[in-house]
Amino acid sequence: MAVRAMKNWRDASGIIVLSGALKYARAPTLLSKLGDLGENPLIVPLEETGKTEWEVALVKRSSKTGFFANSYVFPGGRLDAADSSPEWQKLFSRSSSGDPFRSILAPSGSHSNQRLPLYREVPRGPILGEVAFRICAARELFEEAGVLLARDESEVSAVSEWVPGTFPPAVKTLERDQLDHWRDRVHNDATEFLNLCSELRCVPDIWSLLEWSDWLTPRNFHIRYDSVFYLCVLDTLPPITADGSEIVDAKWYTPSEALQLHADSKIVITPPQFVDIHVLKRWASL
Repeated sequence: MAVRAMKNWRDASGIIVLSGALKYARAPTLLSKLGDLGENPLIVPLEETGKTEWEVALVKRSSKTGFFANSYVFPGGRLDAADSSPEWQKLFSRSSSGDPFRSILAPSGSHSNQRLPLYREVPRGPILGEVAFRICAARELFEEAGVLLARDESEVSAVSEWVPGTFPPAVKTLERDQLDHWRDRVHNDATEFLNLCSELRCVPDIWSLLEWSDWLTPRNFHIRYDSVFYLCVLDTLPPITADGSEIVDAKWYTPSEALQLHADSKIVITPPQFVDIHVLKRWASL
């Protein structure tokens, strides 16, 4: 804690969205292959889908951005105070009879030493770090790629009993005009993401986000971030579009495509994304 008290970095959240060749079922999971992480029913072998590789969503940062300009990254960004607003507690609880976050906090618990240190940076209140950073990831995915990862509020009571990452995520489709309208509003004010969800009577699908990695920018960078990345696996590929501001391109790539384009200097992939894609690629064609 003493080290973090003197920190000179910002807290951020990102999301690794995989789709196309993976689907949910009761089967050994990709994550369990990386270690003894239990029996979460997340991913089935690719032979069962008839495809050879899944795809990952990457967005290209504008040349005007001050951090990794012109690079392809996973959707994500800096944690905003709005992500831990007490109003989120009211929205999540509107149709829930119990604690909507209980499965997010289990098994580590809100006071466990197993919690990521950056979770403790969120001021104490009804929205703990485990929830706030997931809200941030969903907000950034919507703002940067135009994908609204959200579940009807009527489902909250049921899904709050499930282990995160053990069921298909929920994606809400908006008309193009409505999508552009809300993306602009969220881009200008993070609080508008809460207003969007309230109006649509939905909540960010935080239960579909599984902790994957935590990266801290090296000391030789003048801007540093401590970023937690969540894994989210979709059944199908929703359309993704750049916001035209911070993001100038958004595409689905197979891991082989992305890594080859990077090797050929046709695109630039930042180190955290490069490593994570390499690790995930090991299970791209089981």
